[in-house]
Amino acid sequence: MRTIRNKRRSEQTNSLPADKNAIPAKWQEWIELNNAKLLNYARQQTRCEHDAEDVLQDAIARMWKLRDRCPDGVPAMSFAYQTIRCRAIDIGRQLDRRSIREDVTYQLQDTERGEWFEDNVVEKREIAVMLGQALRALPSKLREVIEVKIWGGLTFAQIAKKVGAPLNTVTSRYRYALAHLRRQVVPLQLDTRS
Repeated sequence: MRTIRNKRRSEQTNSLPADKNAIPAKWQEWIELNNAKLLNYARQQTRCEHDAEDVLQDAIARMWKLRDRCPDGVPAMSFAYQTIRCRAIDIGRQLDRRSIREDVTYQLQDTERGEWFEDNVVEKREIAVMLGQALRALPSKLREVIEVKIWGGLTFAQIAKKVGAPLNTVTSRYRYALAHLRRQVVPLQLDTRS
């Protein structure tokens, strides 16, 4: 029984290979020498201590896999910093995506009756995407008038002066653009509902 217990303990405590010689002495010296510097750099690149430790661990694992490409078997500090920075960016993006997903889920659940999709949030987003695609498909002259009128808040007279076209031309372009958007979006909207 003791041999089994001892064996299990040794298996649990050793995440590295059992043979100490499996890790080159240069690599161990390099880690011991640069660990504090790399951890401080990881702290600067991340949002919290736990993320910094994760980033450093992932970076060291990546550098270990690529050790054959490094001169003398140890990575250059520039490569170490680059690896940490790239991993920190990846983790930051993952956290941002997660928080966006959680916010959307919270907004969907936070309706008056607490039912999913009650306020048609998803449908409104789909319509916004379709409208954006239809807007990008407009000819540049029509799109310019729509963008300046709606998002810029300019009057038709101001738009005519900005564009260098007569006032009647600008109002016609605006009407044509709206009609084109209605023709593009309303059929798609009906398709998604059926």
